[in-house]
Amino acid sequence: MAVDVEAALMTFLNDMAWTTTVANYTYLPGLISEHGGVLRIKRIGGGGDRDTDRPTVSVQAYGVDTQDNPRATHDLAAAVWDRFLEVLNGNRSGWVSEGVLIENPDKTSGPVEIPGPQTSPQIVIYESLFSLTFSN
Repeated sequence: MAVDVEAALMTFLNDMAWTTTVANYTYLPGLISEHGGVLRIKRIGGGGDRDTDRPTVSVQAYGVDTQDNPRATHDLAAAVWDRFLEVLNGNRSGWVSEGVLIENPDKTSGPVEIPGPQTSPQIVIYESLFSLTFSN
């Protein structure tokens, strides 16, 4: 089964922040300012069979923490897990527009703060790793 996991998750999470698979540090400050945050989605492993795909996915939340909201980026990262929990608990459909179903989400790590770009020290990054099942 061939699933474009990154495209499916970009659709599934795009109402939370700007979603992408590439972190272009030149454009990040503007995107964060305009959209409140950026989510970078990358498949980093996992296998599957002819009926399901079981990827491990990294989701990095990019944001700018402020004195008024010192946990803004952490909260964005945590909201991704909350979205997956809604699917797991049956409170949200796991269907995405590509006709792919997200099932059995599991958080394996995070959110953990990782170093931000030296060119934009105001940008904060939190990464979480998820194990998911996709079927169609």
